[in-house]
Amino acid sequence: MTLLRLSPIVPYNVLGYLAGAATVTLLAYTMSLVAILPGTALFSYVGATASSLLDSCQKAEGGAVPHVVTAAGILFGVAAVAVTGHCTKQELRKVRRGRAGGGAPPRARCSRPRPSPPPARGEQ
Repeated sequence: MTLLRLSPIVPYNVLGYLAGAATVTLLAYTMSLVAILPGTALFSYVGATASSLLDSCQKAEGGAVPHVVTAAGILFGVAAVAVTGHCTKQELRKVRRGRAGGGAPPRARCSRPRPSPPPARGEQ
């Protein structure tokens, strides 16, 4: 749940609905709320400095400042998605290793062998 909260792609309200529909405990859900803080701080900082960025871009009038700001935003966005994906892969590997070391995961109901059909009337 925490890794999903850190992801900038999934909206918070969708995560709330998914957590309610899934079997997420109240403790796990409330602990994952701490993961909202970095995104909130980032959005607050960007919102507070947006006017100064806009003023500097308007003063530059065709200079390199607007292009640098755009390139930096794209770079940081791609980096955030890449880091989140990397962390998610590492956590999934840990989960898979845990299952492999502790025995096979429980079999799904649909993978159980089906009983053989009863013999036909003429074959008895």
